[in-house]
Amino acid sequence: MLRLRPYALLQIYRLCSASTTAIVTLAYDVRMKLRIQCWHKSEPPSERELREKFADEGLSPYAWSNAPGDNYSEHYHRYDKVLYIAHGSITWIFPSLKQEFETHAGDRIDLPRGLMHAVRVGSHGVICLEAHID
Repeated sequence: MLRLRPYALLQIYRLCSASTTAIVTLAYDVRMKLRIQCWHKSEPPSERELREKFADEGLSPYAWSNAPGDNYSEHYHRYDKVLYIAHGSITWIFPSLKQEFETHAGDRIDLPRGLMHAVRVGSHGVICLEAHID
């Protein structure tokens, strides 16, 4: 187990298989767990379906998009974020973990504040719905 700071444990889950498997556990100062949940239906969700999922959690999302191949260098956010991929794909890169996770339409990522990451947009671009939790 890699330890960064003696704070709350951050568990990273990739929920794309039949069982939930903890990939790595870090000691990190966060309120939210890093979680990637894959869409399991054959058709991607509509934007309306995704907005309903946010509403069920009391969140108000906004949409953003990027062109194919766009990259964001390492950065972090001062807020927790919940994000659904509405169209296309995006790869999340966690340098401190030496891990990359590709997400596609319908997939959800819960990204805790303060977690360093970079992103790479897929070959068809990406449209995301995102909400912040302060």
